[in-house]
Amino acid sequence: MSYFRSNVGRSRKLLLIVIVLLLNACGSSESEEAATQTPTVDPRFATAESLIEYYSSIDKTSTEYLSRSIELYYAETPLQEKIYRYFKSAVIHADLHNELKDYFGEAFERYGWEEVLGGPMPTEIKETPPTKRWPPATITEHNGDRAKAVQKSPYSGSEKMRLVKVGTRWWFSGYTWEYDEMKNMSEEALDTVLAHNEKEIIAMKQLRVRLKAGEFKTPREYYDELSRLTGEPAPHDQ
Repeated sequence: MSYFRSNVGRSRKLLLIVIVLLLNACGSSESEEAATQTPTVDPRFATAESLIEYYSSIDKTSTEYLSRSIELYYAETPLQEKIYRYFKSAVIHADLHNELKDYFGEAFERYGWEEVLGGPMPTEIKETPPTKRWPPATITEHNGDRAKAVQKSPYSGSEKMRLVKVGTRWWFSGYTWEYDEMKNMSEEALDTVLAHNEKEIIAMKQLRVRLKAGEFKTPREYYDELSRLTGEPAPHDQ
């Protein structure tokens, strides 16, 4: 166990290696003529096949996976925009807890094991076996401006993806997570977790300055103050 963030609140248990969207805005040109020209689409996203090829090149075991895949998804409905906010908050939430891990060091690990999970902290962490690389994804269906693809897991099962062409660019459609990733989560549950995540993110950002000033000597002190700000139980009190 590298750290305990998946056990410090119900939203952290839902942190998934996920798929989210980001629309890239096209910059305006200084010349009127250039402004009226059709933007040239990145060749990586010009076809469904090239999008799949690019996605397959991303190493899912690397720390860059989320930052690179975050640009590949497009929300088509208000619900999908809400799901995007959920995944975005999960990524920010994880980053903020990584900051705590870096700040407190071993004390953060010990807090997670002993005060949250009930410890004791192991004297030796079992080495994680090497992670297998995923094989390339393949197009399984192509119908005009929509397509479907699948990427088989090196362990078991597979990841299904839905693609959509918007203008001249291909994206992974938000229906990928609405129909597959999030199909077992109700909108009411989504609203609850999203509200929790966003409220805690605001509070954690407010505590950054105080943390760097050395106000909190232990993770427990930090989470007690976070609990006071959010009105929710600290991890060690759940």
